[in-house]
Amino acid sequence: MTHTKSSDLQTRIGTVIADKYRLLKLLGEGGIGAVYLAESIADKSRVAVKLLRNEYTSDHEVLARFDREARVMTALVHEHIVRAWEFGRLPNGDVALVMELVDGESLRAVYGHTRPLHPLVALEVARQLAGALAHAHAQGVVHRDLKPENIMVRKLPDGMPHIKVLDFGMARLLFGQGTPLTAKGAVFGTPEYMPPEQATGRPVNAQADQYAFGVIVFEMLSGKRPFKAATPLEMLQMQIRQPPPMLTELDPTIPLAVAQAVHRMMAKRPEDRFEDIATAATALLHSAWGALRQSFPGLPPTPAPVR
Repeated sequence: MTHTKSSDLQTRIGTVIADKYRLLKLLGEGGIGAVYLAESIADKSRVAVKLLRNEYTSDHEVLARFDREARVMTALVHEHIVRAWEFGRLPNGDVALVMELVDGESLRAVYGHTRPLHPLVALEVARQLAGALAHAHAQGVVHRDLKPENIMVRKLPDGMPHIKVLDFGMARLLFGQGTPLTAKGAVFGTPEYMPPEQATGRPVNAQADQYAFGVIVFEMLSGKRPFKAATPLEMLQMQIRQPPPMLTELDPTIPLAVAQAVHRMMAKRPEDRFEDIATAATALLHSAWGALRQSFPGLPPTPAPVR
C-alpha cells in the first residue's frame, strides 16, 4: 500500500477540521497517520490533531486500533499522560483524534543531547513514567509499545523534566477486552524494548510495560541499550534468550543496588520481575538515593513518591 506523500500532508495545512480546528503546521508523520499543530476557531487555543492517512480510513484493523487509542486516551486522566478530547470520522471521510498539545521534545531527542542522562534527570523521568504507567495499569490498560519516542519531555525552569506519555494505539485492555485486534500469536511493537513474552506472541499483562520501562532506565543511565543487533529478528531473539548485562558492567560508578533493580525489571520471566511498576520504580529510586545525596547534599531525605 502506498503512503500519502509528505507533500500531500502539507496541503492539509490551513484546512479546518469539524468546523472547530484549523491545521497550522505538520508536526510529524508515521506509518498510518500524521500529527498537526492546530488552533481552536473558538478561543485560539492550540491542540494537536492526529489524522489517519487516506489509504487507511477504510482499513478496519487500523480503524479499530485508532478507535482504541482514542478511547484509552480520553479515559486516562493523569498529569503525565497526554489527554485526548475528541475523536471521530468527518463528513469528508477523514478520521481525526484531537489531543492535548505537548511542548518539548521526545525522550529520544533528549538522548541525542546527552548520553547518558544526568542521574537526577533520569530518575525523575523514571518516577514520572512509573506514575503514568501505574495509573494506566490501575485502569486495566497496558501500553505495549513503550519507548523513548512515545515519551515527551518538557524542561521546567529548575532544569528538571516534566514528561507526558503518548501513543496508546497498541494498548491492551486488561478488563473487558472486547474483540482482539490482532491474530493470536502475532508479534507487534518495537523490538529494542519488547519483553520476551510479547516477542513470542504470548499474551501480555502489566509486567510487559515493566520490562520496557527497565530497558528505558538502562538506556538513560548508561547511554546504551542492553542489546545491540543487526536486524529486528536478531533483536527479538536476544530479547527472548539473552540475559541483559548488568549496568555496572557498562559503568562501575552506578550503585550495585540500582543495577540489580534494573536487572530485575528486565527478567525474562514476567513472574521474576517486581510485583508492579510502582514497586519497581520505588526500589530503583531508593537504591539510588543514598549515593545521590552524597553527591548532591541538597536533596531531600527520600525521593518523591511514585504517583
